[in-house]
Amino acid sequence: MKIVQINAVYGYGSTGIIVKDIQSACQNEGIDCLVAYSQSKEEVCNGYHMGNMISNKLHAILTRIGGKQGCFSYFSTWSFLRFLDNYKPDILHLHNLHGCYINVPMLLKYASKKNIAVVVSLHDCWFYTGGCSHYTSVGCNRWLQKCGNCPLRYEEFPALLYDSSATQLRDRKKLFGEIKNLTAVGVSKWIVDEAKKTVFSEAKCVAIHNGIDIDFFCPTESDFRKRYHLE
Repeated sequence: MKIVQINAVYGYGSTGIIVKDIQSACQNEGIDCLVAYSQSKEEVCNGYHMGNMISNKLHAILTRIGGKQGCFSYFSTWSFLRFLDNYKPDILHLHNLHGCYINVPMLLKYASKKNIAVVVSLHDCWFYTGGCSHYTSVGCNRWLQKCGNCPLRYEEFPALLYDSSATQLRDRKKLFGEIKNLTAVGVSKWIVDEAKKTVFSEAKCVAIHNGIDIDFFCPTESDFRKRYHLE
């Protein structure tokens, strides 16, 4: 089996560490797991470096003009898809794609055309909204219908000229809906239930909680109760 994970970073930050840990777990089980990434602070074994500083900066500028995140980087994404033609993955595991390094519509159309199974890790809400990662802070529920008039338009990736949230949400529903073997994975029941309401309504959705190192997080002797007079 061949798995390709795609994430903005590798080996650092929350998602970067998760991606590295999954790759290590796969390798320990004899599974071929490659990571496509935009940035890393270390050498990546079995990795594919996407884009470069110039293409990423251009992607960021175009995003700020039109508000469409993950819709540029045409050449670097085209090169990556040609690489996938030779690699022939069985599964594409998508993590954080909103880092100005990949063209999401091109990727999803490719997965649909090649009938590749897709797993989406919901580290935040970006995949099933019109572009925001977290909407609860502003009490917005426009993503349940069609987005538009986004209250976070000038926050994460400022859309200076246009509000493209409605277009992005519509496109995501269509593109993900065309993938036959699609699974969304959330770290909580809450985010899984939210995702089912829109983009992933027809997908298999499961909650897999983050694991912990029980060799480190385990009961130990402590005088805490005695020191604070709790006994």
